[in-house]
Amino acid sequence: MRTFLIQILPLLLPLVIYLIWLKRARRNAVAAGAGMPPARDAPWLWMAGAALAALAAGTVLFALTTGEEPGGNYIPPYAEDGELVPGHNPR
Repeated sequence: MRTFLIQILPLLLPLVIYLIWLKRARRNAVAAGAGMPPARDAPWLWMAGAALAALAAGTVLFALTTGEEPGGNYIPPYAEDGELVPGHNPR
């Protein structure tokens, strides 16, 4: 879920907005008997805004739903008898 919110959604949301715009623009062009509108007419500002909003929402959600309690104890990775012991929180 975290990967979707932080990495995939900000990439997919502008694409979905663009595809919706493209479908509507094609339909309107066919109805009017005109050619396809140029790509510069696409809702670029809306796509960038949606990506930034999705990125911000995913980052805030990630920050609020993960991590340790404040004041927790963390033991960093260390070597013991030639073996690497990964960092962990003692419980």
